[in-house]
Amino acid sequence: MALRKQDDLFFFLLVSSLLLVHVHIEAARAVIDHGAAQLIVPGNFPIGCMPSYLTTFYDRNPGAYDQNNCLKNFNSFAEFHNLQLTNALSKLRIEYPRIKIMYADYYNSFLQLFSRASVLGFDRNSLLKSCCGKGGDYNFDVRNMCGMQDVPVCASPETMISWDGVHLTQAAYNVMADELMMGGYTSPNYGLWMKWTCNNLKP
Repeated sequence: MALRKQDDLFFFLLVSSLLLVHVHIEAARAVIDHGAAQLIVPGNFPIGCMPSYLTTFYDRNPGAYDQNNCLKNFNSFAEFHNLQLTNALSKLRIEYPRIKIMYADYYNSFLQLFSRASVLGFDRNSLLKSCCGKGGDYNFDVRNMCGMQDVPVCASPETMISWDGVHLTQAAYNVMADELMMGGYTSPNYGLWMKWTCNNLKP
């Protein structure tokens, strides 16, 4: 019965991923048709590293987790989604050859952040925990989510990667933004790193 439920879940995620890619592409077409000359379409995070997924889909089998203690199957689904999205964007570029359509690789940008977390000032013992949350190994409980009464916020958000189990902290987003603009995680880049550098140098 448990195996059947798992199969049903994976099938649901597979279909949802394909539908979401379609939504992304249709949204991109809409903004292009309204005059956008360049746009950035983001991929998915390694969701198996998010406290919300780690809590909801906790698995007693150690083999379900990778070297970062993230859920392997959910990260595989994120990779599948991103592959389908990049393939769809390649076709969209052919459809709109004069439009600069960029793909933001959130997946590998996040893993780069994760691998360098200690050097970047993040708490190595709390990489998979929420800053704002309550309960459990990952400081996440859907019954006590961030913003609810008596749900605390950590003392040092700047040392945490996850804000509420679903979203990242401002500190983590700042690192990812630099990686996306200057670290080669946005493609084609179209000189985006030059614009980002110039904007950051402005007084």
